Amino acid sequence: MSLVNTKMQALIARHQMDWNTLRAQEYGALDLFATGTLLDENIKQLALRSMGNTVKVPVFDSEEVTVANSRSCTISDNENTSQLYQVVFTTLAAGFTVTPVLEQNNYIRTDEDFDRKMKKISIAIADALDVLAVSALNTNKTQVFTDALGYGTTGNALQAPYESRFDLMGDIDSIMRSNGYRGSRLHVVGNAGVDNVFRHLAEHGMYNDVDRRLEYANKTLHFTNNITNGDGVFGGAFVVTEDAVGLLTRVDREALRGSRSLTGHEWGIINLPFANIPVGYHYYQAVGSKASIAGDASADMTCVITDHYEFSVDVAFITVYNTDLTTYPNPILKAELLSSQFQNRWALPVNVAEMPEE
Repeated sequence: MSLVNTKMQALIARHQMDWNTLRAQEYGALDLFATGTLLDENIKQLALRSMGNTVKVPVFDSEEVTVANSRSCTISDNENTSQLYQVVFTTLAAGFTVTPVLEQNNYIRTDEDFDRKMKKISIAIADALDVLAVSALNTNKTQVFTDALGYGTTGNALQAPYESRFDLMGDIDSIMRSNGYRGSRLHVVGNAGVDNVFRHLAEHGMYNDVDRRLEYANKTLHFTNNITNGDGVFGGAFVVTEDAVGLLTRVDREALRGSRSLTGHEWGIINLPFANIPVGYHYYQAVGSKASIAGDASADMTCVITDHYEFSVDVAFITVYNTDLTTYPNPILKAELLSSQFQNRWALPVNVAEMPEE
């Protein structure tokens, strides 16, 4: 006699054990562009509705004026030179499907399946946007350092030796001032190495051994893992004035119109989680076979209803116009903290001096 034939094969309970398999990161570069003050609301609204059109912005070139040391009866013109700055958009899109009847023999409910897939594509789009934002900063970093205050400049990046890592963020204000950018709040987009430096600076604040608050005064911090370190680099960052960047987005025509078709297709605009920008969505239901999506759990699903979702957006990461990056400063500065030359960066170098013979 036994109850073995009716033994429960598995005990399934609701849980939160899988939170580590899908985690949103910090998207500091994207956040910087999304909150930048370079662009006004008018151009943002025009861009949102610009699908099918080329977006151009009139700008002035930088020009030198010759100052004479004598008066003249004939006044020179000193005319301005204008250009059309063309906005270049990049399209990003991701989608998923949900088959409601799959939950009938599954421990995962339909709403859980939808929520997980929505989070998954939202994080993927946010990360792709952040990578584009970092690329835009790197492409438009200043190539001119009027006074680097003794720091090296390699690959158009300001480089600080490891021993000066706590000084760089304070010195950057003066370096930016030498390029003509003063008084503006600075935004620092950095990776883990830069985060480490700021945390150590905070340890030397008021009532501690050295007050280092000035090193990070006047700065707004953003962090991202999408700034990668090259060989011999401990941390990397971009230092940007708050009026130097902006983000333009646009959606497809049906999403802008909020269309509904007689065949059941729907379009609209939503604010995408994690990226926190407006994107277009497209939704429809279709009937077909989904017998292969979940192995034995879906083998009989040869004719079922499936919900289809897609989210897409065109983005343009805009930086302040510069006539010639090779000769004119830009308010975007790349900074790198070099690694310690010692194998153990916590060990202090020891100088051994021989005693003179008597």
